[in-house]
Amino acid sequence: IDGAASEKMPIVLGSERLIPGFEAQLVDAKIGDAATVSVTFPDDYQEESLRGVPARFDVVIQELRARIPPPLDDAFAKQVANVENVEGLRAEILTRLKASAADRGRHEFADKIVEYAMENATVEIPDPLIEEEIDGLVDELARSIARQGLSFEQYLEAAGKSAEEIRAELRDRGERRARTLLVLSAVAGAEGIQVPEELIDEEVRRAQPQVQGQRKLEAYLASERGRRAIRASLRRSLVVEKIVEDWFDGNPGAWPAWGPERPPRPAATAALSPAASPAGGSADAPKAKRSPAKRSAK
Repeated sequence: IDGAASEKMPIVLGSERLIPGFEAQLVDAKIGDAATVSVTFPDDYQEESLRGVPARFDVVIQELRARIPPPLDDAFAKQVANVENVEGLRAEILTRLKASAADRGRHEFADKIVEYAMENATVEIPDPLIEEEIDGLVDELARSIARQGLSFEQYLEAAGKSAEEIRAELRDRGERRARTLLVLSAVAGAEGIQVPEELIDEEVRRAQPQVQGQRKLEAYLASERGRRAIRASLRRSLVVEKIVEDWFDGNPGAWPAWGPERPPRPAATAALSPAASPAGGSADAPKAKRSPAKRSAK
């Protein structure tokens, strides 16, 4: 991405920590070499606004190092962790791996819940809602670019695209997000889930350092439109979190026996447990009709 810069950024060839294809273009490079790396952010990239976006990086090799692993002994174990020996280090690593696997499985389960809700609901998506979600995607892209030291206008110039072309590229994702919003908002209304204003304030404070000096983005965060977008995102997260937590409450044996102890319910969903949830729904919840469950033919 033109204009973004990082000084003395370590790159470990073979680690595959960067965008796919990035490291391979630096193989055989020597100190002082200048290389141009052209890649495309993958469709499953963690920053949703950058998925599928092409980028170019100008790289100058300043230093080359070889990684020489230290001996795996008790002294090394004490240095890298609060343990006494190698056996303790192995046990700690195993605990971390189990926690990571359990967390990954939990997120995959949450994704399946959303997919199931999407497949078993019939919704009519108003075009203004799609446009609003596209606005949100554009805002996310602008914030991501701002973290790289670029303005949105500079990005458009570097990409050789207009704002209208960017919006057209984001339309499918905007429509899907609008559909997800309607379905999960209907669930949120039925469950009485609301987003506390303090959570929105916390998200605004967390985002402010990322957009400092970007007047348009600063104004967006301070606007009702920005708060509305944050509220919608948090509400979606709270809905999924509550569904997951309720399911595990009703199926305690489903928590993996090999995994770490199940953490307590997040404070934002603890008050919305099945016993505490109101029977009625929100009057302004968008309507989503459930379609009959799909059956496989025999």
